[in-house]
Amino acid sequence: MAARAHVTQASPQGAVASNAAPHPRRAPQRILLLALLALVLAALTAIAPSAQASEIGGHGQGVAVTEITCNQVVFSYSGFPEAEGNTVHQTVKVDGVVQSTTAFQFNGPSGSDTVPISSPTGAYITDAGGNWNTNGVSGSFDHHRKLVCKPSLSVEKLQEVIGVAPGFTSAPLEGEIGDTVVYEIIVTNTGNLALTLSNFTDAHCDAGTVSGGPGESALPPEASTTFFCEHVLAAAGPYANEATVTGTPTEGTPVVETSNKVVVTVAPKPDFSIEKLQEIAGSAGGFTALPLIGTVGQTVDYEMLVTNTGNVPLTFTSFSDPRCDAGTLAGGLGAVPLPVGESTTYTCEHLLNAHDRKASYYSNTAKATAAPPAGLGSHVTRTSNTVIVDFPGQGSGNGTTEIGCTRVTFSYTGFPNLEGNTVQQLVKAGGVTIFESTFSFNGSSGSDTVEISPPEGEYIIDASAKWKTNGISGGFDHHIKAVCQGAEIQ
Repeated sequence: MAARAHVTQASPQGAVASNAAPHPRRAPQRILLLALLALVLAALTAIAPSAQASEIGGHGQGVAVTEITCNQVVFSYSGFPEAEGNTVHQTVKVDGVVQSTTAFQFNGPSGSDTVPISSPTGAYITDAGGNWNTNGVSGSFDHHRKLVCKPSLSVEKLQEVIGVAPGFTSAPLEGEIGDTVVYEIIVTNTGNLALTLSNFTDAHCDAGTVSGGPGESALPPEASTTFFCEHVLAAAGPYANEATVTGTPTEGTPVVETSNKVVVTVAPKPDFSIEKLQEIAGSAGGFTALPLIGTVGQTVDYEMLVTNTGNVPLTFTSFSDPRCDAGTLAGGLGAVPLPVGESTTYTCEHLLNAHDRKASYYSNTAKATAAPPAGLGSHVTRTSNTVIVDFPGQGSGNGTTEIGCTRVTFSYTGFPNLEGNTVQQLVKAGGVTIFESTFSFNGSSGSDTVEISPPEGEYIIDASAKWKTNGISGGFDHHIKAVCQGAEIQ
């Protein structure tokens, strides 16, 4: 028997048709597949925030997005023709009751329209729908959202450190002791009823710095108002701050909200200073850091002023002054922390003796160690300035010279450690005086370089000095044989 031919022919539209019967097992599979595809498309359509319209002769397709709240609906459109007069008809319903019907017109491919609505207190469905047939495109959408509307507000706190971190932010900031932090507190009515604001509190704002707000006016839904306040940083460590405000609606229960927390950190910097002063007991000269003149048998009284110059309290764990006589050290705070910027005083005394006199002067220095609170830095050790008591007449006075044809350098050591040691200096060339001066210096040593202009030739250059100062006397005469030609010794 001849085989049966399978014939196909083209349709007038160019599609290919077949007279072959479908396979009996494939039909149910196709029906199931189409049903699944329909379910997927239905699910995607239900959750999509936008709708697309079919293109009818125009360029574009039209996409609509909505933001629905208790107080307004924001319609946003994109993908429309690049033309004037794109028009969309918008409808807003609350639980099926029409609240707003508007025709919104915009030029170009995109536009946005905010429609205010009045929502009752409670839970309901808000529908936002629209349709268009404009500039060659048409389409429609129907978005809805289940809302629970009630009086509510939000409080956002921002901060700025003046001169350090410009611009308000909710991010953590860093500051120093004495910096001023300015706070901006934005209160927004996020509910469905006007709110009268009261009881604005911010425990960390400095007294008298709170300003702003709506005054006596009620804050409408979706509206915002701003409070300001300031705080001067006074201590190290993290400084956290938040604000609270009460909103009372026209009906219903007042709502209380607290803002986010903002933080400014002041890095701990433990430090202190020691200033040492002295006075000869009974002299009525007053305490000073300058050198004093004393004698064996006199008592020197010492004051050590310790000041907390850091930004954290300090507890002094040790204080030493090895030159103070045993049992005379007193003062300080003991185990009590020294506050930032505050001072405390230690005292002691020393009886000048023959051993002290042998050194020609008696010096004294104090040292202390302090600890900050746990977690706010490390221990700090500081040493005071040195104070000196001089003994008149102590020292012998020694001098050396460096002699050249253009200059002589006089150097002195072993003098009393006092002010105003005075030496008479003389330079001769071949017995003729070419320079003389009076040189004064403070302390046990000093140096003076003098310029000279001897004649050319061969001769003796003498450099001599003598003194009678602060209880000692002496002198020297140094010389060399020189041949001076120009500026060099030959």
